[in-house]
Amino acid sequence: SNMLVRVSNTGRSEYIPDVKNSKLRKQNIMLTYGKPSSAYVVPLITRSKVIGVLATDAVDGEGVPEENRETLDIFASQIAIAIENSRLYERVVRSEARRQRDLNRAGEIQHHMMPTLTPSIPGLEIHVRFQTAVELGGDLYDFFAYAKDRHVLAVGDVSGKGAPAALYGAMTSGILRSMSREKLSPPDMLDRLNQSLLERKIEGHFVTLTYGLWESKTKTLRLSNAGMPLPLHLRGDQARTIRVEGIPLGLLSNVEYQETVIHLESGDLLAVFSDGLIEAAGEDNEEFGMRRLENIVRENSQRPVGEILEAIFTDVARFEGGYPRRDDQTLMLLRVR
Repeated sequence: SNMLVRVSNTGRSEYIPDVKNSKLRKQNIMLTYGKPSSAYVVPLITRSKVIGVLATDAVDGEGVPEENRETLDIFASQIAIAIENSRLYERVVRSEARRQRDLNRAGEIQHHMMPTLTPSIPGLEIHVRFQTAVELGGDLYDFFAYAKDRHVLAVGDVSGKGAPAALYGAMTSGILRSMSREKLSPPDMLDRLNQSLLERKIEGHFVTLTYGLWESKTKTLRLSNAGMPLPLHLRGDQARTIRVEGIPLGLLSNVEYQETVIHLESGDLLAVFSDGLIEAAGEDNEEFGMRRLENIVRENSQRPVGEILEAIFTDVARFEGGYPRRDDQTLMLLRVR
């Protein structure tokens, strides 16, 4: 009716004391089935915008008392807020569903971009597991060959998690791959990668990385490290960490990286992992830690590598006790043939 349109346009309430002769009555726009004597039309306003009107009528001869009109004004504002909140919630739900679909799809793509979890490298049996804290992960791992008897093994961890970390990690992997044709030594590769990341510096982002060059003829592993946890080496029932350290990549210029040369033997086990694995925690925030990792590897050392890796992640999950994963978790476990 004209009355409803006028209230909607002006944003001001209107009282109709005589419904009988009004256009509201003639157009049969009333809320009751009785014989209304008066009506009060209130705009529904939120954020200075009219989103509808509330029309209330009275069937007795006394009309709509002024105190009732004041109550309706307050009630109308609450209705308007509820409607607006409902609309906003619906938009958020749709947006969140779309975002979740996009993230899930991106996570699938990220996993497809990762190398095989069981690469074929002469002299080694290798298994890898990569578990993200959210849909997208900031951890990375890679394998590539310098020659038929010289292969690179790399495990890294980008600061943060989620989409920004995943994109930064993808960039890092791309740079690594592009530099692999130069067949650089581990220290030189970390130096060049550090320089390259500094040229593309993004505030708040850096990468930790363990970079190893495996020479199958001599069973020698040349390792350099840029801020990753120290790798674990098991020979027989003796476990030790390999002392190879360095500054994370993409933080400081003029950093020198060192190389540690390890002569491995048949049966040796080596674990390279991101800190999300040993920093896994449950309700009491106690961390899983290196000691537990050493014990599991030692206790399961005679089993196939894939079963050892499965035992580790099963124990980590048990330790977390159902609490959400705090960080991405990556473990590269290898045995010398």
